[in-house]
Amino acid sequence: MTAAPNPGRGRPVTFDQAAQDTYLTLIATGTRLGDAAAQCGIDRTTPHHLARRNTVFADRWRDAKTAGQARREKPKGPVHGRAGTYTNHACRCPPCTTAATQARANAPDRKPPPIRRLPAPHTSPAETELLMLADVS
Repeated sequence: MTAAPNPGRGRPVTFDQAAQDTYLTLIATGTRLGDAAAQCGIDRTTPHHLARRNTVFADRWRDAKTAGQARREKPKGPVHGRAGTYTNHACRCPPCTTAATQARANAPDRKPPPIRRLPAPHTSPAETELLMLADVS
């Protein structure tokens, strides 16, 4: 004899059968895993944990991912106008060359550190003039 579960105790189920079906439908239509989890109101790791414990869900999930990957549009070639296309695909068209040049110029290791000027202590106008001359040269 099995006792009925106490409705006021324990953690509520967030990934019930209806949520699983919705999640798998979204995955099968080509929605990315994290986006589908967000639409179902669950954490993106919840299906991974369930698939480890439940082989039936794991099989359904694998089939949905395969169907979704087949439906998702794949790019036909490199996307022009990006620094990655210049680097990874050796594209030397003007938009890719410009994007790579801008990316190199804005790289953090290319920017010089900011110059920090400290105020010079001085007491007399003569010292002020000498310090100004030293700062110019």
